[in-house]
Amino acid sequence: MPTKTSPNRLLQSADVAIISIFVLGFVFSPLGAWTGAVLCAWFIGTQKAWRGFLLLAAINFILRLPSNWHRSQLAGIEYAGWTILAVLISVLPFLLYRLASQRRQGFLSTLSLPLWGVALGTLGQLFLPAGIFNLHSLAQTQSGIFPLARIAVILGTGAILFFIYWFAAVINWMWSQEFQAKKIAAGAGIFGAACILVLGSVLSGKSLADRSNCMSLRG
Repeated sequence: MPTKTSPNRLLQSADVAIISIFVLGFVFSPLGAWTGAVLCAWFIGTQKAWRGFLLLAAINFILRLPSNWHRSQLAGIEYAGWTILAVLISVLPFLLYRLASQRRQGFLSTLSLPLWGVALGTLGQLFLPAGIFNLHSLAQTQSGIFPLARIAVILGTGAILFFIYWFAAVINWMWSQEFQAKKIAAGAGIFGAACILVLGSVLSGKSLADRSNCMSLRG
């Protein structure tokens, strides 16, 4: 008779914790900015590239259309048309990341998502109506988190967007490597070192600024 194996309680707890984090992201916007990008990158990776792009665009359009309706000065077909264009620009980085990861499976492929995300986001900010496309709204959700808010002040909101997109790409890259320590150690180390370096430089810059202000007041 086959022996019954007891479920791994640690893995079950980890699964519940991960699911809870993603569910919480739907109602808590600072967390949702990160989990939403992870979900988009994961979803388009489970589909054929162009089909995933169209499905992801349709989902985003359905979610965005009613949420911005009352806040926009546009109406009717004009509002719907601009919203479709904004959604396509928002989802396009995930398609380009999907295509890049198909050709190259290495850690460097993760950089395609943040680079395209910031570049296309800046393009949309320049040419689309502000009520339809706001590059800074995603980064503004992080304003209550001091280190991230400080990064936005010093490096601009594009730096926050870069790390949100890069985090999503890194998580999905780790997932594709089945979170095997030997395969993800180097990439995880690079990502962690980059985060520590940026946070360290920003926080040290703040401390130096505070010291100079104290010296000027004493003087």
